[in-house]
Amino acid sequence: MAREAVYRVSSVTVARSREFVTPLGVFSFQRVPALVPRAGVEAVAVARNAWAFIASPLRAIADLIYLNKPITWKRNGMSYLTESLRIEEEDLQTLSFEALDEILESLRSRRVCAYLQGLKGACLAGACA
Repeated sequence: MAREAVYRVSSVTVARSREFVTPLGVFSFQRVPALVPRAGVEAVAVARNAWAFIASPLRAIADLIYLNKPITWKRNGMSYLTESLRIEEEDLQTLSFEALDEILESLRSRRVCAYLQGLKGACLAGACA
């Protein structure tokens, strides 16, 4: 069995992209322009008086698709998520598409829109399970 370790933590920001190298690892912030930065994002208390903004699984997928320009639903479909990212099909079946319109209006990317619409259609048709 191959051992894996995470040496990089990637985050999304509406500010400019930056990278910080620390003794704990590399922390990168990649810019995803959004009209409503908190669309599909929840504020979660992580400690007393400390909050973190956590993307919903659908928003995280939208951000990844946005950042990976070659990925399209037509070319890659579900295999990008299940093979490249190793997301279990059972987990994809539990995706909530409730915030889909808000996320798509915020990101305003035709490619991301087409991918998420394809994903929604596949999940509703049972192709995620």
